[in-house]
Amino acid sequence: MIPAQRTSEAARQVRTLIEDTENKIGAGDRLVKQSGESLVQIITSIGAISRVMEVIATASREQANGIDELNRAIVQIDASTQENASTVEEFACVSVKPGRGAQEPAGMVARFPISQGLRNRSGQERPVPRPCPTRTDRSPSSSAARGHDFVEL
Repeated sequence: MIPAQRTSEAARQVRTLIEDTENKIGAGDRLVKQSGESLVQIITSIGAISRVMEVIATASREQANGIDELNRAIVQIDASTQENASTVEEFACVSVKPGRGAQEPAGMVARFPISQGLRNRSGQERPVPRPCPTRTDRSPSSSAARGHDFVEL
């Protein structure tokens, strides 16, 4: 080959290498642009997820506060129910006892052993009545201090 042919062949190879490099640069540029667009979408999605998590956290705090209020209300209802049950029991005992003389028959009956699980006429078990409690509490939290005006007999 003559030097002019070699030079022409080398020029063609250089041109082919330059075109191939330009194509690769163009493809790389397109990939960089696509990556940038993907990153923008990812950042936007992260922002949306963050806002949703803030809403969930706020709702969780509100729910916890609501549950706490509900628990306090249940405790108050339970205390009131227990106090009412105690008052009803006391009133029932006061209404059953016409006077101090009622204690004597109760003491006489207490000498007889009564087994648990008594049965009624139909054969069903019935509860054994409990004796009326005697109030020994004279503290300010007693029934008089709670606003009850009954007198123990």
